[in-house]
Amino acid sequence: MEPNIEYLQPMFSFGPSTRHIAVPRRGLRRLEGMVADVLVSGSHVAIYVPEGTDPIYSAGNARGRVVAVVKLLPLPSGHRMEDYTYNDPFTGHVRWCFGYLCETLILPPINHCPYLRTNFNLLFSGPFQPYVSRLQLGPFRLEPAMRDQLNQDFRSFS
Repeated sequence: MEPNIEYLQPMFSFGPSTRHIAVPRRGLRRLEGMVADVLVSGSHVAIYVPEGTDPIYSAGNARGRVVAVVKLLPLPSGHRMEDYTYNDPFTGHVRWCFGYLCETLILPPINHCPYLRTNFNLLFSGPFQPYVSRLQLGPFRLEPAMRDQLNQDFRSFS
């Protein structure tokens, strides 16, 4: 399946067994907007592991990389975003209280995944930190240049 990436979603870890994405309370509005858009358009979501991911998440070489492309799936009848949380491994308590089902479409070997910062430096001028700091508020729609670059990066794996 050809990638059709429109959004960027941060996660501290992601693997073949991951079945949902999640956001903190302040990310609910963005998650809702992304879900509404993606389910209608049929577009995909890129998963980014932030550079500053704490070692407890065992991100290793995934830090700073866009590691997967996912498709959002409709929630089963009677399910809500609150049913797809993420527990913090430090405390065992819910860290991200809203989530959504997803299916992994592309999951390349980590050493073949693009670094988001490298793509940013290729496409934009200015500091990288303000670009990624937007992820603290949840996923965001990618600019056309970054969207096109990530679709190209993942095309060979589809």
